[in-house]
Amino acid sequence: MHTGLPPRVRRGRRRAGLLGAALLSALVVACGGRTEPDCAAAATELQRWIDETRGRAPRLPVHDLAARLANHDGAAAPTRGLLIEVTPQRLRIDGDELPPYESPAATELRDAHIGRAVADDPAAPLLLAIDVETPWSRILELRRQAEAAGARRLAFLFHDSRPRIPRPGPSAIDPSIDALSRDLSGAETTMTRLSLEVFGRCPQALDLAHELEHSAPGEAEATLALRLAPALRDCGCAADLASARVLYWAVSTWADAAGQSAVVVDLAGDDGDDGDENAIIAADPSTPWSTMAQRLIAAESEFAGAAPLRLRFTAAAE
Repeated sequence: MHTGLPPRVRRGRRRAGLLGAALLSALVVACGGRTEPDCAAAATELQRWIDETRGRAPRLPVHDLAARLANHDGAAAPTRGLLIEVTPQRLRIDGDELPPYESPAATELRDAHIGRAVADDPAAPLLLAIDVETPWSRILELRRQAEAAGARRLAFLFHDSRPRIPRPGPSAIDPSIDALSRDLSGAETTMTRLSLEVFGRCPQALDLAHELEHSAPGEAEATLALRLAPALRDCGCAADLASARVLYWAVSTWADAAGQSAVVVDLAGDDGDDGDENAIIAADPSTPWSTMAQRLIAAESEFAGAAPLRLRFTAAAE
């Protein structure tokens, strides 16, 4: 489904972050507030809508990698499991940034995190969000450690470009949002003007906006999903909630907060001893994940009837 949004928005973390922060600063529209029962009901309905729309394609809290995942519109990613963000330089596990790979401490921390996760929930997959530039060697190393720790499955996360949230509306800010969708060149100026036009009397929402100014786009969306409705309720709903919905939609869409899909690989049969793997994926250790991700997707398509999908990962020289 075409959203009309320029592709460069999804790739520009800095621009998306600035735009998301500006949008968050405009969450409250001065329109007087509501009675307490009416406000509570309106805030509950807004939260229900946010939860429902997010649930259509659950989004994991991938931090700086949201715009750097490989693309694949596939099955929704599992939300249970240890989240491991993999970059060419280091890992981030469950939100904790580890030292660079070369540090002995990085290996110790990685092994401890994975070991605890497997011990706590052996059936849960390890969720791998991999930067497209990460070399195959890092993925092979991580796969070996996962298997050594007793992990049963790896879920490779992808960016799913399908819109999670149909655009709500109409709202008073639709013309401005439409203009930004067509041309982002003056986004900061436009959003400053829009903030002045719609800024209201809700200090709780303003505090939330300030708190999220320097957040990564995905973090801003996730925090907004949890705290926007309570903030508006706390200030008596001194806001145009129709515009608040459109702003949440814009932050979610423009900050690259689409859902993640996943290809789940079963580690049984990955050691090559029992010969029941569906296929072997081998490449030079320096091959980037952008290339290997396409091979993984192709294998998933080829063995679509296989449950579970069993793939052996190796370096080309093995």
